[in-house]
Amino acid sequence: MTVFGMSETDNNKFTYEGKININTADLPVLAAILPSGNPELAQAIYDYRLETSDSEYTHDLSSTTWYKKVPGLSDVEIDPKIITTGSVFFRIESLGTLHEMKMKITAIVERKQNKKTGKWECRVLSWETE
Repeated sequence: MTVFGMSETDNNKFTYEGKININTADLPVLAAILPSGNPELAQAIYDYRLETSDSEYTHDLSSTTWYKKVPGLSDVEIDPKIITTGSVFFRIESLGTLHEMKMKITAIVERKQNKKTGKWECRVLSWETE
């Protein structure tokens, strides 16, 4: 896997566009892509995308400029060449415990829409246990 934003093209080939999904990026990544590197603004973006009302997310995050609606970021410009709002590949970490026994599973999955049914499906590309 890569930090350079991998996406799939036709015939199971991959490209590395180098884009970061602003909707799922962790705090250190958000801070790094902000021009000022300001951790308070990164936290504001992080919190904004998690806001809910009646268990539903309250903000539309489909545009790459949604972050400008976050208080304090209206004049901030993140280079549009480095961000996106969609991802195809995800890392999932799961930790299970039973008494003194613990097991961690990390999986890399690909999310793809089935062309025939229109349903989203996930395919496990790799996984490991600790």
